[in-house]
Formats: sequence, C-alpha cells, structure tokens
Amino acid sequence: MIRALVRKPWRQRTRSGRSLAPAIATEYTKISICSRAPKCKAWSNLSWPVIFFFLLSMDRVAIDGGLFQALSPAKISVLEEGGGLSLWVFGVLVTLKVLANETTASSYALFEDLVPPGAGPPLHIHTREDESWYVLDGELTWTIGVERFHAKRGSFAHLPRLVPHTFANELDKPARMLVTYAPGGFEQWFLDVGTAASSGSGLEMSPPLETIEERKRGVELMKAYGILFPNVPSQS
Repeated sequence: MIRALVRKPWRQRTRSGRSLAPAIATEYTKISICSRAPKCKAWSNLSWPVIFFFLLSMDRVAIDGGLFQALSPAKISVLEEGGGLSLWVFGVLVTLKVLANETTASSYALFEDLVPPGAGPPLHIHTREDESWYVLDGELTWTIGVERFHAKRGSFAHLPRLVPHTFANELDKPARMLVTYAPGGFEQWFLDVGTAASSGSGLEMSPPLETIEERKRGVELMKAYGILFPNVPSQS
C-alpha cells in the first residue's frame, strides 16, 4: 500500500505573512510505504529533497504484494525448457539460465547442471560468493565441510562462502540440479573455460574428452576468481 505522495502547494511568505512572488513551490509532505498493512510506517512533513534521497537509496518498493520500481526497472527474463547457454565444464553440462551482469545487476547467477555418472568438480572453497544447490532429478553425493550427504530429488543445500564443498554422481544415471551464486560474477569462469555443447537433448549427449592440461587450466583460472583448493589428506 502506498498513500500517494501528497502534493501540497504553498506560497513563500515574508515574516509579515504576506505572499512573495506568485510562483508556487511544491512540497511532498507525507509518504507511507509498506508491504503488509501491520508493518506500515508513515513519514510526515518530509520535504522533497529528503524523499528524493530516500528513493535514491531504494531499489524496489513493495506495494500491495506487487513491486513498484522506484528508479531502476528490473530486467525480466523468461526462458523455455532447455533455454540458456549450455557449456561442458569438468564433465558437467552447465546451462546458464541467469547471467548476473545481464539480468540481476550482479546480485546472483543461476545455472542448471546436468551431471553424468562419474562427473563432478574438485573439492573447493568460494571466498567471494555463497552457493546453493537444489536437486531436480536423480541422486548426487554432496560433500560439504567434513560431511557427506546422499542428495535426492528435492534436496537443497545453502553453502556459505569459505565452506569446502563438492558434488559427484556416483550412480549410473545422470542427475540434474539448480545452482546459484550470490553475488554474481563467478559465471564468467564458466564462459572462460567451458566448451559449447552441441545441439540435442542434454540427457543424450556425452561430454567432450577433457585433457589433463585443460583441467589444470580450469583450476588455475578458478584461483583468479577467489577459489581455494584445500589440502585433502590421503586415505590409506
């Protein structure tokens, strides 16, 4: 709910109370913005410079459950099934659904990963972004910190930065999951090292052969994006 910015015309006056020039100034005197009625807050007798500064500090204002774009309109992105840029990275088919620099003002990026049997990235740590996983289909083994999880369809994980993690498909069927990074930016690494996928259905495609040199290059480039690789003690 927004109680409209009330425009109150007034004439500048001298100390004697008489009006100055006939020019009329406009003052915004009251604004009430809230997403839910019980949480409404009102600001009274605010001059227009104060309100203008307030609007500048806002990106979005909720109005009656909708979204009022105060200054910068959001970019709407709608993709059909299979839409997005698909790349093979470390044996995983990564489909970039939301590019942070193009759609979300770098707030987050979103991918869909198709993980064939035996595929998965090395154990690593993000220092710049949080990550989340949501299994759409199949089963995966998640390693988060020192724990391992058997993730099935509907499983979700939030991975704060600085937490070691990886995933792997240890079964004989492919798995799919959504992956997000917040803030965005790390998606550029996938664009740097990924191999464009050929046309066709993802479940029927096989990943291209990856050389040791290509994998080493990918790992080195990850370091440029703030990725760390913890030492994993060998198991006897």
